[in-house]
This record gives sequence, C-alpha cells and structure tokens, in this order.
Amino acid sequence: MKTLLVSNLISHFCLSRALVDTILSVLNPLELEYPRFNNWFMRTVLPGLWTGGREIVLILNDDAPVGILILKRKRRERKICTLRVMESYQRMGYGTYLGEKASSLLGTATPMITVSSTRIREFLPLLRKGEYHLTEIADNYYRNASREFVFNGFLSTMHLAGLNGRFQEPNREYFRLTKGVYTTYFSKSHQSISIPRTSCMQENYLNAVATAK
Repeated sequence: MKTLLVSNLISHFCLSRALVDTILSVLNPLELEYPRFNNWFMRTVLPGLWTGGREIVLILNDDAPVGILILKRKRRERKICTLRVMESYQRMGYGTYLGEKASSLLGTATPMITVSSTRIREFLPLLRKGEYHLTEIADNYYRNASREFVFNGFLSTMHLAGLNGRFQEPNREYFRLTKGVYTTYFSKSHQSISIPRTSCMQENYLNAVATAK
C-alpha cells in the first residue's frame, strides 16, 4: 500500500497518462452526481497542481486505486473538494486516514467539505471523528433535486452581505452561530428557528437524514 502526493510526480510540467487514467477511473462515477465533473478535473484541478492551488492524494494497492483526495488550497479557502474510497476498501479506515491527511496538508483542523444527501450515510464516521460543523444546506446547487450539506464554510457568497437581509436565492438554509446557538435562516420564507449548537444535536440530525435516504 502506498500514498502518492501527485504534485510531487510532475515532471517537465507533465503527469504520466497512466497516472491520469488511474485517477479518472476513481472519479468517473462522480460524473453522475456532479455534472461536468471530469471537465472540472481536467480544466481546474490538474492546472492547479502546477500553481499550488490544488493537491491530489492517491492511495494505491500495487497499481489498484484504493482512495483519492482532491484539495483546494487558497489563502481564504481550505477545502476538501473530493474524498472517495473504492467500495472494496470502505470501512477499513482509509476515509479517516484521508481526512487526517487533508487537515495536515491544508494546515487546518476544520477544512470545508460538502456532502450530498445521497452520500451522507457513508461520510458519517468521518464527520463524527473530525471537527466538522454544519454551516449551510444548499438545494439544487450542483444539480436539480439534490441537496448538499456544507461543513465549516459556505458554498454561496450570500453570508458575506450579512444574514439579516432578504435573500435572493431560494431553497437555502443558512446557519449562523450567535451566543452558542445556531439560528437557521430559511431564505424562501424568511423565517428562522434556533437550534442548540451541540455535537449531539448535529449527530441526531445527520443520522435522521441518513436514515431517511
């Protein structure tokens, strides 16, 4: 078993075609969940390896892919873009290992990550072990009829304008921490409710979501 830091494998501004093909074999299924995912990978992630704004971690068992991690490393954004473990290697600790690797490479214990409602069940072990706090729920962000749970950050930029104004984007829930309480803002109806900010509350909520799927 070996772990590769892909940026270290760049030679004369190139990566081997075999390595790129191996990475794409892991990522191809995500095209169904995130339209134009491979286009994003080829046009954004690979060039980012040269500039330092992106990083890829690949775990291999001999030449067979085990898991992959794609990171965004900007001054104002430290994000886990993709974390995927092949099905035959799941529940063996590789997801936790990649989560720890992400924190180390990004230099933060609280990297941003988004998880779709269809994947929330398999990500629960990672979310329980790390410092992941639910900060936003976004519907229809990447594709219609989808829901993304956002931890340690925001997909939208609406929060930069202040959460007390009227929202223009429908079907979003925003979480703001005020005196130890998360206030949830429903942008569609402009109503708000308060939820105690405790790990138990978040755990119960995510478990309920996972069970419903």
